[in-house]
This record gives sequence, C-alpha cells and structure tokens, in this order.
Amino acid sequence: MKNNNAFKALFTAELKLILRDGNILVFGIAIPAVIMFVIGLIVPEQNLIASYAGVSSIAVLATGFMGIPATLAQYRHDGVLRQFKATPLNPFMLLAVDTILEVFFVLLSGTTVSCIAQFVFHVHAASLPHFVLIYLFNIFVIFSIGNLIGALVPDIQTCNSVTTLLYFPSLILSGTTIPFALMPRTLRIIAGIFPMTHTNLLLADAALGITGPYDGIRFVVLAAAAGICCAVSMREFRW
Repeated sequence: MKNNNAFKALFTAELKLILRDGNILVFGIAIPAVIMFVIGLIVPEQNLIASYAGVSSIAVLATGFMGIPATLAQYRHDGVLRQFKATPLNPFMLLAVDTILEVFFVLLSGTTVSCIAQFVFHVHAASLPHFVLIYLFNIFVIFSIGNLIGALVPDIQTCNSVTTLLYFPSLILSGTTIPFALMPRTLRIIAGIFPMTHTNLLLADAALGITGPYDGIRFVVLAAAAGICCAVSMREFRW
C-alpha cells in the first residue's frame, strides 16, 4: 500500500514536471504534427505512406535520444538518484515512472500523426495491428539505446554532446523528416549507419503491408542490439 502511494505521488510529480517543462509537448507532439501536415502537402502520393511511418517516429527519436539520457544525466548531476536510492523505496520506481510517462507521450504523438495522416490526407497503415507492433518495437530499440547513453555518460555536457551527435543526423537521414526513397544513393548508404533508419524501414514496410528482403535480418539485429543495450545499461548504471 505504501509503495502504491509512493508510485502515485511520483507519477503525479513527474507528470507536472513534464508538463511544466513543455519540451515533450512541443518537440514530441506539436512538431511531428506540423511536419506531417507539410509532408502531406509536398510529398508525392506514392511516397506518403512511408513518409507517414517516419514522421510518426519523431517523438520516439526525440524522447529516446534526447529526453531519456538528459533526464538521467540531470537527475545524477542533481543527486536525485543517490538520494532516492538512500530511501527504503525501490530506486527503480523513479525510472519506471519516467518510462511509463515517456511511452505514453510517444504513443500520444504517434496517434496524433496517424489521425492527421488518415483524416486529412487519407493515408493509413495497410495492417494497423502489424504497424502498432513494429511501432512498439521501434520504441523498445530506441529507448534501450537512450537508457544505455543515460547509464554511461559521466556528466550533462558529455550527454548533450553524445545525444546531439546521434539525434540530428538520425532526424535528417533516417526517414523521419526526409523520405528515405527520395534521398540520393550516397545519403542512403550513410543513413544505414543509424539504428533509427532500420526501425523506420521496418515501420514503413508495415505501413505498406509488405515484407522487405532484409526485414527479418533488421529485426533480429535490432532486437539483439537492444537486448545488449538493456543488459549493459542495467549492469553499468550509476546512481
């Protein structure tokens, strides 16, 4: 009962902090919605479904590569994690609350983008259940990388440098803002370096209702990499 009350109190406090900060509302929900409108107006109809899949992942990228590591680094810098560990409560409760809230806002963003795509531009996934499953897999992969960064970075400055190097190239090259099919061949080769490119390609194929020749390999490699990231982050996590 005491743990339930503590969880509710933490959940309420963290939700208020997120809403007060406003970054997730702007970068996670408002900006993807605007980008979906713009892409819907300029991208050829035959590329719009794949583009919609990429835009729906912007919040995943922003939260996984910017939000999660920055939150952990800030908590560590402020001593919040050490103080929380010193209490009788399970210290992972704080991380669980933050993860639940982050997943909620990412799903809210994906739903918003999907509604715009469907009701404004008449674009929808060929198989919604398949698309949702791959979208959840996308969250798992990117969040695992974000948690690994957050577990390993020694300070806020290092965190900002690492996440910036990952976030902006991924935002531009992974198909979230510029349709992958419209990129020149050289850029597509460079884009293959970033995990988000491959999660977006899986998501695009799910939206189109097709199975690409490398989808199985992508899924297995990404799942294995995410599992390794989770294991290392739990082992090396510093309070």
